[in-house]
Amino acid sequence: MTVTTKHTSNQLMSVSDQTVLVSVVMGCFNVASSVEGTVRSIQNQTMRDWELIVVDDGSTDDTPGILLRIAAEDSRIRVITQPNRGLTQALIAGCNEARARYIARQDSGDFSLPERLATQYAYLEAHADAVAVGSSVRYIGPEGEFLGEWVRRQSPNETTGDLLERGTGFVHPSAMFRRASYIEAGGYRPQFRYAQDHDLWYRLAEIGLLGSCPEVLFEYRQELGGVSPENRVIQKQLGELARRCWELRTRGLPETPALDEAAELSLRRAATSSGTKRHSMGSSAYFVGSRLYALGDSRCRKYFMIALKARVRVLRSAFKYLGSFRFLWSTR
Repeated sequence: MTVTTKHTSNQLMSVSDQTVLVSVVMGCFNVASSVEGTVRSIQNQTMRDWELIVVDDGSTDDTPGILLRIAAEDSRIRVITQPNRGLTQALIAGCNEARARYIARQDSGDFSLPERLATQYAYLEAHADAVAVGSSVRYIGPEGEFLGEWVRRQSPNETTGDLLERGTGFVHPSAMFRRASYIEAGGYRPQFRYAQDHDLWYRLAEIGLLGSCPEVLFEYRQELGGVSPENRVIQKQLGELARRCWELRTRGLPETPALDEAAELSLRRAATSSGTKRHSMGSSAYFVGSRLYALGDSRCRKYFMIALKARVRVLRSAFKYLGSFRFLWSTR
């Protein structure tokens, strides 16, 4: 693993170890088209005393060059490079480098709104019994289309209860947590290639409460493609194993059998054929199109066309595609 820090005469900002209030940790792989916009969303925060630790997970596109160029302008940004090992290992490496009292997550392609870090920092400062905090989230499409919001107005007890009773956690990259609690809980665990967030939330909930800021502080982008249908099955299974580990711990039983099963499952690699990729893109397009359709947005049609070409939910995609033309007529 290589830690790269650039120092030049035109640095925008610099903070010392003593003044860093929040460490933002982001793992990325081949995200040249989106990574700069995401980093700028951190640079645009109203809170200035942060550090951004970006772990490049073996990218083969222009991602490393873009990151190093931005880091050369702003010494608050540190770039770590490692061979491709997956998001979980990237997050472990990034969190190990964190210097601040609080760690905030961030994913490339998503955006933190300007007040995010300041608001979540203030929340954790005011709620000593909370070990982590999420926020309300705005969902956006591949081209920035508004897809809706998840507004969460809950007390820490209600948010924690949502996880323990129904398995509802945070939108992973919208979370901020105490570094001391993260270490006490054991951090991200390499046995979980997916669902590493839920595994962590359950263990944090054994230490303290989980909170949620009611403000919309984060924009989560729904990209076309993403996790393949096959890997989505593995993701679901790993989420179930994360909960099983928690249930075993709460009953005073060893979690080793479930943890070993998670490790074995994480080693599996689903097929990445052209057909698999096309179906994954079609499924994502149908989801985006359906959200836009529900909002009366005629831009849904191009997404239903992608779904139709991929032969995903053909009848529903065709029905909604044709039905969307009423949006045009209703505005005349």
